[in-house]
Amino acid sequence: MRILWAKMGGLWPATSGGRVRSLQIASDLARRHSVTVLTTHGPGDDPDGLARELSHCHRVISIPYAVAKRGDTEFAAAVARSWLSSYPVDLWKWRVPSLRSEVRNLIDRGAVDLCISDFLFAAVNVPMQGPVPVVLFEHNVEYLIWQRLCAVESRRWRRALIEIEWRKLRAREADACARADLTVAVSEDDRRRLEALAPGIRAVTVPTGVDTNYFTTNGHRERAAHLVFSGSMDWHPNEDAVMHFADVVLPRIRAQVPDASFTIVGRNPSPRVRELAQRAGIVVTGTVDDVRPWIGEAAVYVVPVRAGSGTRLKIFEALAMGKAVVSTTVGAEGLGLEPARHFLCADDPAAFADAVISLLRDADRRRALGQAGRSLVELNYSWPIVAGVFEKHCEAVVARSQTPVMPRLKGQTSRAVLICHERSILDREALASWLASRMTLAGLIIIRDGHGRLWRAARRELRRVGLLRFLDVAAFRIYARLRLAKHDAAWEQRTVREFRRRYPVNLDSIPRIVVTSPNGADARSFLAQLRPDLIIARCKVILKPAILQMPRAGTFVLHPGICPEYRNAHGCFWALARRDLDRVGMTLLRADAGVDTGPVYLQAGCDFDEVRESHVVIQHRVVFENLDAIESVLRSVCRGDDVPTIPTDGRHSATWGQPRLTEYLRWKRAARRTGKFQDADHIPAFS
Repeated sequence: MRILWAKMGGLWPATSGGRVRSLQIASDLARRHSVTVLTTHGPGDDPDGLARELSHCHRVISIPYAVAKRGDTEFAAAVARSWLSSYPVDLWKWRVPSLRSEVRNLIDRGAVDLCISDFLFAAVNVPMQGPVPVVLFEHNVEYLIWQRLCAVESRRWRRALIEIEWRKLRAREADACARADLTVAVSEDDRRRLEALAPGIRAVTVPTGVDTNYFTTNGHRERAAHLVFSGSMDWHPNEDAVMHFADVVLPRIRAQVPDASFTIVGRNPSPRVRELAQRAGIVVTGTVDDVRPWIGEAAVYVVPVRAGSGTRLKIFEALAMGKAVVSTTVGAEGLGLEPARHFLCADDPAAFADAVISLLRDADRRRALGQAGRSLVELNYSWPIVAGVFEKHCEAVVARSQTPVMPRLKGQTSRAVLICHERSILDREALASWLASRMTLAGLIIIRDGHGRLWRAARRELRRVGLLRFLDVAAFRIYARLRLAKHDAAWEQRTVREFRRRYPVNLDSIPRIVVTSPNGADARSFLAQLRPDLIIARCKVILKPAILQMPRAGTFVLHPGICPEYRNAHGCFWALARRDLDRVGMTLLRADAGVDTGPVYLQAGCDFDEVRESHVVIQHRVVFENLDAIESVLRSVCRGDDVPTIPTDGRHSATWGQPRLTEYLRWKRAARRTGKFQDADHIPAFS
């Protein structure tokens, strides 16, 4: 693979967990693939050292760029500009035109098979949904860091500002995950959070690693009652952790162990952190060439982190050196550690202090925890193992982007026409691509809704349900436009992109006609010329008998709902709203003069997450994830086989109207209380 690795903020020296993780994986990939590393460097970074460290990479390009930091005039200007945009300042300040131009030049030259956006901050400089697939490497759930910082911030004015930032960051992070071809998280917890943030994304987990040959137990003598924390001190969660520990936890420890000392190891400590060195028994090192001697002196390694996301490499480094660790839940989350076996877990200050004190008084317990931790990382978390997992996921992304999943089979002679609405890109692009790859797509009839259609539909709904329920329908339309449409559109774009890759057909060569009604003379004439074997109807218009009778094998509807119980266009919504989860699915039926009343040939469902997915996503997925079964039935029908239908006599039959806001909100509340996830086994795919 030809990989472009884009990373903001430099990689060398490897003084932070994110840098270590990126450097180790990129270095390992470069031994088997052509890797170009594109990054920035500021004061304190060493681009020449990076080039030497990654000498086996194809190219290492580092662009000078000093990011604005808190207290700088440039940072204040970045904050002001970000407030006028949808970007939080944490992303705005990493918009680097020169790096963005270099990325596009490399891609335009055809020199890249895969682009890795290393951290969310690189995503603002990487062309998503372009000619090259993009892997978003999420070392953290970035918005969650700021959300947690907001929760522990005591100053109201500052908490209000952080609230704005994390909400903007959440929106941009969801958008980036939605547009990436693959999102890589560093823990199962983070993967689930990202999937909840952007439902429908393709996300995987690649665990954190550690260099078990570099971090060892040999040659390091611990100091009595000595505590150590290490990490980048220019990262706000780390600053908050050591300040909280020094102010609240350490005094409790010293009440029982008076000679307890504390060393803070890490680059760029803030003035607040540097001031801690004025207190007795506290050392602040700043940047060090080698962290191992400092960790080696620890009797207990502490991780009092209250905010943050991702995983903390610092814990694996301490465990690899055989150190006993005390951490908060947040500090150890996502690492696969077992409390009381690999570390001690404590969250409130008193419990944290008690855990540290107990270890300081029990050398055997410290030794047992350290040995168990060392064994764990040796077996599961060495960097070659981690990089190999990352590599397999990258290869899968490239394979999906280059190879059709299901090429057209030989001997396909059935001719089909698809009728769909112009506004439905899923039907006219995704479904059309699939249909053209499975049989001969003879033509497309695309319905362009006239200006009066909405008013006619509104009048019909008003007459059908009355004024109050009509206002409920209108309220849902507004709500959906403001709260749901963006995520639904992002899911649709991802689905279309995936179908284009799976079924790379040239839709521009397919005959098509744009009409205001599929029952008009133009549509009839078009069909008469094409002489299709069957019609696939994905439209909200009742087709007249003259149209239904034109194809030899019949006209079929891919209905998003289980019929006859949930007829009309929004069947899935009403099954969800009524908590009738056994009937959330799709129906393949032959169209007749009624509303979804024809013979039923197939009913099927799929797994869905009713908390995180909208009804729009679910009603499309129940169709698109059963296309193989649909194809099998349609082929049999076109061959003239005696295809059995599903009996519906005696079943309740109902036609449902437009979604209503009150029903939608009631459904979501019930979903959050009860299930969240529904297994597809409730509706077997049968025909």
